[in-house]
Amino acid sequence: MSSNVTSHSPAPPSPSAFPIGPACMEVGGLGEVARLSYTGGRTDFNRFTPDPTVRHTVWGLAIGKCFIWMVNEFNQSTLQRISSLKSLRAAQTTHLILMPLVCVYTFVFAFMGLVIYAYFTVKECDPYA
Repeated sequence: MSSNVTSHSPAPPSPSAFPIGPACMEVGGLGEVARLSYTGGRTDFNRFTPDPTVRHTVWGLAIGKCFIWMVNEFNQSTLQRISSLKSLRAAQTTHLILMPLVCVYTFVFAFMGLVIYAYFTVKECDPYA
């Protein structure tokens, strides 16, 4: 029996589904995003001071990320999902897969923030004004 139903492939996602690309091109490319972020003081990775009054330091970001990771890693829904796996080996494999994905997730959102900063800098738009 043959089916007369034709399968349609889904439409490709619109550019608005991936806001990083169009916004990055609007700014002038990756190099311009990096330049504007550096000159605006958003990507200064040389702050190693232990002073807690400094907003972003390497130590503060690393320690803060560890606490945020623990909140996401040890919340109730995550623990229930891990506990429902059939073996300890499956749980360990899940964690090994999860760790690089969380790093990619964090990088994408940090980069999106830099693109948004660069976009508003180029447009000379102050969202607080």
